[in-house]
Amino acid sequence: MTDRPDPSASQKAPFSEPQRPEQIPLALPHQPALSREDFFVAPSNQDAVTWIDAWPQWPDGGGRLAGLALYGPVGCGKSHLAQLWLQHCHGQKLTGKDLVHAAWKQKGQASLQGSQSENWGHGKDAAALLDQGSPHLLLEDLDHSGFFETAGAQRLLFHIHHYLVERQGSLLIASETAPARWPLSLPDLASRLRALASVAMGPPEDSLLEAVLVKLFADRQLRLPVELLHYLSRHMDRSFQAARHIVSEMDRRSMAQSRRLTIPLAREILSDMQEKAEDP
Repeated sequence: MTDRPDPSASQKAPFSEPQRPEQIPLALPHQPALSREDFFVAPSNQDAVTWIDAWPQWPDGGGRLAGLALYGPVGCGKSHLAQLWLQHCHGQKLTGKDLVHAAWKQKGQASLQGSQSENWGHGKDAAALLDQGSPHLLLEDLDHSGFFETAGAQRLLFHIHHYLVERQGSLLIASETAPARWPLSLPDLASRLRALASVAMGPPEDSLLEAVLVKLFADRQLRLPVELLHYLSRHMDRSFQAARHIVSEMDRRSMAQSRRLTIPLAREILSDMQEKAEDP
C-alpha cells in the first residue's frame, strides 16, 4: 500500500509562485475486498453472522420457504455478508429495480395485447427472471426502488416466492427496514415475508468502525496513519455510509491537490459534510 507523496518535502522556492490548479483525478475503479476474512465480526453484527453460518438449516417460514431478512442502515455490512452467502450457496440475485423494470415491461406487453392491467406480474414472468439452475435467491435494494409503489412488482415477488418453495430453495433479503414494516399492498405477499426470520444489524462500535476504515483505505491501496484513524473515528458520523464517503473524498482530494492523508485534510472534508447536512 502506498501513501500520497508529500509536496512539502521538496525545497521551497524563495519567492511565492502562482498556485497550481488542481489535477483532475482519473476515476479509476477500485475493487473492494469481499472475502470472509475481510468481514469483521462485532456485537452489532454477531447475530446476523450466526444466522448466515446456520444456512441451510434456516427455519421454514412464510409458506414453507427457508428464509432470512437482514436489515439495518446503509453500509452496515448487509451487502458484504449477503455476498458471502451468495457465493457459498451459488445462488442468484435480484434487486427491487429488477422487479419494477420487469413488471412495467410486462404491463406494456399486456397493454399491446389488449390484456387487463391487473394480469401483469404472473408466474411465468417470475420464472423468466430466475436462473433455472439455482433455487437460492438474494433480494436486495427494495427500499428506494419503487417496489412498494408497484403492484405488479409485488405480484412478481409473490410468484418468485412460490417458485422457490416448489424447488425447496431459500431466500435472503437485505434491506434497510424489516419486512414487517414494509407498506405492501398484496396481503398474501406481506404475510409470507413477515413470517421470515428477521435479524437487525446495528450501527458500528468504535472498534468495528475503525476496522472498516482501515479496510476501505486498504481497498484503495492507501496507508492510513494511526492518528488519522483515531481522529476520524472520534469525529465522523457513526455510519458506514459516512465512512465510505470520507475515504472516497480523501482519496480524490489527496490526488487532485497532491496532499498527504492528514488530519487537516480530514477536518476540511468533515466540515464540508457538516455544511451540506445543514444546508436546507
